Amino acid sequence: MRYFLSVLAVIVFLVVVIVLIVTNHSGSGTTAKIINITSYNTPNSAVSFITDGTLVGNDQRQAIEITITQSSRSIYILDGYNQNIASQESFTNVPAAYSAFLGAMANYGFTDSRSTSEQNMFAICPLGNTFQYQLTNFSSLVSNLWGTTCSNSDGNFNGYGSTVNYLFTLQIPNYAAFTQGVTTVSPISGS
Repeated sequence: MRYFLSVLAVIVFLVVVIVLIVTNHSGSGTTAKIINITSYNTPNSAVSFITDGTLVGNDQRQAIEITITQSSRSIYILDGYNQNIASQESFTNVPAAYSAFLGAMANYGFTDSRSTSEQNMFAICPLGNTFQYQLTNFSSLVSNLWGTTCSNSDGNFNGYGSTVNYLFTLQIPNYAAFTQGVTTVSPISGS
């Protein structure tokens, strides 16, 4: 009987170890791809922050996009679910400022990701804001992450959302005035 219990204990132990190993590898989806955002300080790269508001009808739907490159800082008001540009404004930028901005984005986890089972980023937080964090190079997405105002655990973005969001708004001199008429997106404030 002792022999049987000893063998059973070893088998249970091995099963638990195997389950833990498999869970740790499959729970994270695939191994997180580490992206060094500061290495994208080139004329062909861009970082974008998109804020989508509450889930409303297409004629009421609005979003705000801020895109930063080496040469420009642009803000767009987007209408409808197809995100047609309703208005935009651009400001100049220089490589040194872009480099500093990418450094701040690296420090606050702009490309830090985690796994999520939620596939529809807009359905998980229908009464709040949904944030998209995008890094492109030669117009191809390098990183495309998202989070929400409903819960810090929503989405695959694993950085410091409130700081990243606020740093983007600081790139636009008249952000508050330009976005004043956008009613379905909650204001972005400092962290």
